[in-house]
Amino acid sequence: MRVNAFYWLMRGYVKLTLLFFYRKWQIHGKENIPKNAAIIFVANHQNAFQDALVVTCGIDEAPWFLTRANVFASRFARWLFNQFHMMPVYRFRDGIKGLRNNEASMRLSADILNKRWAILLFGEGDQNMQWTLRNMQKGFARIAWMVQQENNWKLPLYVVPVGLHYDHYYNYRSRMLVNYGKAIPVGEAYKDMDERKFLLHLTDTVRDALKPLMLDIPAEHYAEIERAVRNSPAKRNMVEQLQRDQQLAATWSGNPVTVQPKSTNYALLALTFPLHVYAWLNNVIPYFIIHRFLDMKVSREFRGSVKFGMGMVLVPVFTLIQSAVVQAVFHDWRITLGYAITLPFLTGWSVDIWKKATGSR
Repeated sequence: MRVNAFYWLMRGYVKLTLLFFYRKWQIHGKENIPKNAAIIFVANHQNAFQDALVVTCGIDEAPWFLTRANVFASRFARWLFNQFHMMPVYRFRDGIKGLRNNEASMRLSADILNKRWAILLFGEGDQNMQWTLRNMQKGFARIAWMVQQENNWKLPLYVVPVGLHYDHYYNYRSRMLVNYGKAIPVGEAYKDMDERKFLLHLTDTVRDALKPLMLDIPAEHYAEIERAVRNSPAKRNMVEQLQRDQQLAATWSGNPVTVQPKSTNYALLALTFPLHVYAWLNNVIPYFIIHRFLDMKVSREFRGSVKFGMGMVLVPVFTLIQSAVVQAVFHDWRITLGYAITLPFLTGWSVDIWKKATGSR
């Protein structure tokens, strides 16, 4: 797939930023992604634009993905998002005219698949910041039906379910898992089905394949199980973490004392206190700007994505400004370079130690 240089440049920078933003960004199951085939990635949707970033930056493919249409308001926004392989998808709240525009996005999606490229959709439609899987929309199944009808069901087309599991949706140095499931072939086996039966069957099949790849907490005990999951000890491997969280949800007894609250390691905090002071003083300005903006302007569901995006811009800018100050004070490029290179690592280390000492994810 030929992709413009701007896309690869920005994707490389986003990937680097993800490696700093998350304490662990774990990719599992990449071997399940077919080669030389058309692919529809279908993921659960919990964290706005962040979901698309962690999926697309962790694989070799450069998928196009469908995004809520209201962000395409201006001509510049449409151009910019197109560079990032984003297409608008309209919802009922956008009106009848907006829904009609979905035909153009479906046509573009079909054209992409006909070239044996990839698209990414979020099966639930909109996002929900909870560890649960909601009802699936049929959009991805309609696109699959459309493209295979055009190809007499001979296009090598697969749906790859993608489970996303976040320790926390917007905290810096939290952890997350991108879990690629086994590819579901959509070929001649479906040829004799009518459209309605095909849409229902494929939607249910993908939902069943997605459930084991993520944490799906039952609604009736959601608050208690969520509290227990957050209080339970963390495992190093996120696949093992997910399995343990799933087991806790599946065997929930309704007794919140089965998981003991985490204790704080005050000795570790005291020992590393100078590191925390250094990291705080050198990041206080971008931290204040970002959190002030989030508190005033950003709703909870977009907090993680906006925080990540602002950090991509503001943290390097202030690191350069502060490095210039260091150079003006010490007049030694080696000290300045050392300061600029070590600051992001020491900042991440400080937060990691703080989380370990306090037992937070």
